[in-house]
Amino acid sequence: MKKSLFATTAIVAAFGMGATAAHAQDDSGWSVGLSGYSNFMVGFADQDTPTGNSAAGDASLRGGTGFHESDFDFSTDTEVEVNASVTLDNGIEAGFSTQFIGDAGSDEDNGVDEQIIYLDGSFGRVELGHEDGANDNMHYGATSVKAVYVGTYNNTTGSLVQFRGNAPVLTPFVDSSDNTKINYFTPRIAGVQAGVTYAPDADKDSFAPRRDAGTTTDLFEGGVNYVNSFNGFDIAAAVTGAYANSSTAGPSGDESWNVVPGVVVGYGGFEFGASVGFGDQSGQETIVYDAGVGYSTGPWSVSLTGIYSQADNTNAFNGQTVEDEFYEVNAGINYALGPGVSIFTSVATGEFTDEGRTTGGNRLSDNEYVSVVSGVGVSF
Repeated sequence: MKKSLFATTAIVAAFGMGATAAHAQDDSGWSVGLSGYSNFMVGFADQDTPTGNSAAGDASLRGGTGFHESDFDFSTDTEVEVNASVTLDNGIEAGFSTQFIGDAGSDEDNGVDEQIIYLDGSFGRVELGHEDGANDNMHYGATSVKAVYVGTYNNTTGSLVQFRGNAPVLTPFVDSSDNTKINYFTPRIAGVQAGVTYAPDADKDSFAPRRDAGTTTDLFEGGVNYVNSFNGFDIAAAVTGAYANSSTAGPSGDESWNVVPGVVVGYGGFEFGASVGFGDQSGQETIVYDAGVGYSTGPWSVSLTGIYSQADNTNAFNGQTVEDEFYEVNAGINYALGPGVSIFTSVATGEFTDEGRTTGGNRLSDNEYVSVVSGVGVSF
């Protein structure tokens, strides 16, 4: 089974995965490791791009009309991770990890993606700092079997809200992302592990204990998963979820929550993954389905995955509740040229249908698209 089934970090999910990190140890007992990856990508997108101001009810948006756009661009995705750890006399392992962004023009805070201090022992693992929570790290589903991790979605929590900055394609579930938090994961016993997350707010490194209007506060995440192998089968199943409060009420409240059960089964080089997520985002009910299959043999990995979602939307025109829809189908192929060096291609097609109307009765933005991304990735 591919390494992605048991992966919990962004480094492992890189296209050129599989390389061994460099380590060094001094006389104090501290061990320092260095790992990283870099991907260069060429992307092409062909999509319908709505024009005008939807909030003002421009006639150019009526009926989903607009203009068609095709374009291509280059992009990079680079991270370097530094890890340091020491085993104390009581057997507890203590350490820290920092992921540095290596891309020019990155908008990440101070060039850092994630950073944690951790304590690991017979009691489990405690993480303090900036890291994905239990909702992300314990989830399994179609994205767990993807051969190439590019496209408009990477997980059922809605990691991408907009496609190329135009019409939104996916309603995101509430998620603590990399905000400052505390994670706790129990030891894995008989294949079962549980985890919980708490973040006071949706900020990074903002030491300001307050509840400002419009801010997301009190983010809780939790999850339980089971990972095991028997009779030639590998299985990973999980139920994860999240809850958050906001000081600004939505259509019917100021609370958001989601629950996402999912499973991955592997056998003979094949992996099958699926999940379903449902929840309420400040009064907007949302449901997301994904499913996919992946296959690996020698240096080759291929996958075919799909996602479909529905989200409530309230018409400003007549106050009625309608359902927006989104789907995407994604095919990926990855070939390992050697240790830590891969080439890859991902093809995606999808459509977003917005059933909402402005106060003037005009149609809001729809979007239909095709994207192709190819590149080379290296990792160590």
